Amino acid sequence: MMHGWWAMLAAAGILIPDLLVRCGFINTGYLWFDAGSREYFVDPWTLFVLQMALVGWAESRRCADFLRRSCVDIEPCFANRKNPVLDIGYPGGVWFDWPNWGWHEPSISKRIQAARVREHG
Repeated sequence: MMHGWWAMLAAAGILIPDLLVRCGFINTGYLWFDAGSREYFVDPWTLFVLQMALVGWAESRRCADFLRRSCVDIEPCFANRKNPVLDIGYPGGVWFDWPNWGWHEPSISKRIQAARVREHG
């Protein structure tokens, strides 16, 4: 599921700027596949280290849940919010499911999960 979210984010990052350029709202002078040749506000190593730290934090929480079930159910910053989904490997909560879509009722998440398994094996 996480890879699907990254893919949707990547598609939005490609399509939305392209649409804004075509409509004349912005003019970057770059195509989406030229993004690697641009100069950013920091060097590439800083972006790499930042990404490793943020993704590493998220993945370490997910790994901790595999090792000790339900240990990431309580948010570190919001201790009064408990993750309603007891699905191993999915931390949920404020940081990973901030809009809280569909996770109010456990049967909804089970139906979504079963449909995804049926579709993709």
